[in-house]
Amino acid sequence: MAAPHSLRLNFPEHRLARLSLDRVGKLFVLRAPKRFDAISILYGPPGSGKTRLLGSLCRKILKVSQNKTTQIMRASDFCQSLRDAEMANRDDFETLQKQLIDLDLLVLEDIQLLKPREADILARILDERTASRNLTILSTSIAPGQLTKFSYRFINRITSGLILELPALGPESRLLFLERKLESFGTKIETQALEWLAGLVEGSMRRLQSVCNRVHSMVRTLGRPLKRSDLEKLFATPGHLKKAISVESIASKVGKHFRITPKSMQTRSRDKEIVLPRQIVMYLARRLTGMSLQEIGEFFGGRDHSTVLHACKKVEDEIGNNISLSGTIRQLEHDLA
Repeated sequence: MAAPHSLRLNFPEHRLARLSLDRVGKLFVLRAPKRFDAISILYGPPGSGKTRLLGSLCRKILKVSQNKTTQIMRASDFCQSLRDAEMANRDDFETLQKQLIDLDLLVLEDIQLLKPREADILARILDERTASRNLTILSTSIAPGQLTKFSYRFINRITSGLILELPALGPESRLLFLERKLESFGTKIETQALEWLAGLVEGSMRRLQSVCNRVHSMVRTLGRPLKRSDLEKLFATPGHLKKAISVESIASKVGKHFRITPKSMQTRSRDKEIVLPRQIVMYLARRLTGMSLQEIGEFFGGRDHSTVLHACKKVEDEIGNNISLSGTIRQLEHDLA
């Protein structure tokens, strides 16, 4: 069964950050250089929806101003592209550096993963972009004040503008997310059970997505609506809900089953022994982690979202036609859950 489309819900915890970014976008489109901060930073825990919110901002800007040049990428990939160009030759490096400086909007995600030296390289680029009044938005899962491994110069640059928090969801928003997501699956669950689950699970949307997938899988297995006692059995392990399933753990489990390394699945190899396990990891990552197609593709060497979607559909088709493979995937899913 194909996963339903992503929910588009506006949570009160995210209202301030969403409205503030919309205002930045509008002022930026109007080219009001004295009325918007050239650098903004968005921080929140993993899975809180930072990538989704920033992607939405980019789409809104391009919709009303198609001549704007925008790019969204991981901060580590940004620095790696500069290093690669510098190693190739000086002209390539200077050309790429100018292109990055001249971008109207540059969104860099996960700056907390940068090495101190990479952060210093980025600081120089930010200085140039600020002087040109081009908009840069950064995201991090750690509050700016806790990025202590970076130099004062870098911290001073990134905190000079607008700082926005995207907090984890509260109980009422978690309940709303679970209700709507399970409803989109066509999954029935008793109200009391749903309220209990919303009070138990943490506020990460990625984690909530993973929980919904597990609940949906159990409903399919039992063939009836779930009660609270069912959920208590499903999430019986202490701290289980706080341990999110990662694509890395899925790749490790699938690799062990097929006797290949996770690293081999991240290559461009088209060998049959590699292709099927890779597709299974993509399928399970989409079902169990709540990651976007783009995020899953990035784990596999930057593959396009359409490649991931094709892999998921391929596995779904195989599950319907191959009893042995269906059993293998169900066992892998059970072990991971």
